[in-house]
Amino acid sequence: MFIKISLFNIWKYRKRTLLVVFIILVSVFFMCLFSGMFDGMAKGFYDNMLLESGHIQIHQKGYKDSVDSLSLDFLMDNVDTMINDTSQISGIIHVEKTINFGAILLKDDKNLTISGHGIHQDTPFYDNAKKNIIEGDFIENNQTIVVSSEVCDLLDAKLGDYIFVMVQDKNHSAWFQDYKIGGIFKSQSSQFDTWNFFISHQAAEELLDASGYTSEIKILMKDIKEAIAIAKELQIKLGPMFEVEDWKQIHGSLVIFIKLFDLYVIFFNLLVIIVSASVITNAILMIQFDKVREFGTLRAIGLKKRQLFGLVVTEGIIEGLVGASLGVMLAVPLILYFQTNGLNIGEMMESFGLGSSLNFSLEWDSMMVNFISGILVAFGGSLYAARVSSKRSIINSLHFV
Repeated sequence: MFIKISLFNIWKYRKRTLLVVFIILVSVFFMCLFSGMFDGMAKGFYDNMLLESGHIQIHQKGYKDSVDSLSLDFLMDNVDTMINDTSQISGIIHVEKTINFGAILLKDDKNLTISGHGIHQDTPFYDNAKKNIIEGDFIENNQTIVVSSEVCDLLDAKLGDYIFVMVQDKNHSAWFQDYKIGGIFKSQSSQFDTWNFFISHQAAEELLDASGYTSEIKILMKDIKEAIAIAKELQIKLGPMFEVEDWKQIHGSLVIFIKLFDLYVIFFNLLVIIVSASVITNAILMIQFDKVREFGTLRAIGLKKRQLFGLVVTEGIIEGLVGASLGVMLAVPLILYFQTNGLNIGEMMESFGLGSSLNFSLEWDSMMVNFISGILVAFGGSLYAARVSSKRSIINSLHFV
């Protein structure tokens, strides 16, 4: 009966009801959109940054305190046995060695300071480059180099051209080698594109006169939650001559920033809820004031206070369900669009490894929380209106103007 009467009242006072529903719709819509954006930022961090750095890294002692992360003073020797042993540990799915070094790229009268990476052709790391090849292939052989389209523009080079790579080798002597451009990539981050190039690990060893050496060992875990425990286990096993860091230590400040996302979302949602709740409460009160004499009549023929209270609350819940549903229904397609195409945010987030395009992420648990929040906002507003309506006496209600 409550539902039938509530639906009748909603239709009868549909203009003001539409206002309540619209406010709930807008509130839930923006909460969903905001959640999708921050969920996308967090997902982008884990998908991009961790697939570039790995879940665990092993370096020579002293690397962590080094001012120059590209210094060759902390190269590790004879690590193949260590890599093989580490690969056998349960939970580890990939172990790979990498050489990182500073270099100058030269072509004709143009040059560019940049960082180089000696990696394996089938590496699961550096997806920013590997999955965004627009010309050629990713590290064809030991005589080719992979650079970005931006580097090609800066050096006036193209696929198939030769570029000189000048470095300071392991013995601090200047050396250079020419490589053919075998692959060109273009990622979403111009900062990444202009700062990185790639050659094979073997080519890097020859270029740096560092045969058998490597800068770091990167490890991927099947379950990221196991990384901290495995890192501690490896540190004990390898001893004080090596530094083992898990992903939280590698990205310390960024991890804190990502964790703050949840607080940002909660703060924003609370702000939206407070503002919308006040407006909704006033709108529902205005609707109830229009129905005071009707309520008085219902009370006079036997409707009890608690039944009147339930009637008003039922109307609020129905309005909340409709508004929250519409809010989610409108937000989901937009989130899915930005999840696929991304939102261009310029270069302000590139320092966090998110690129110039931010891809949203549709997380149904977040959508459900926002949906319930919209219903609760309407429920809270109707509670106050129900309390005011049910406290009014029958005589005052019948004489209310």
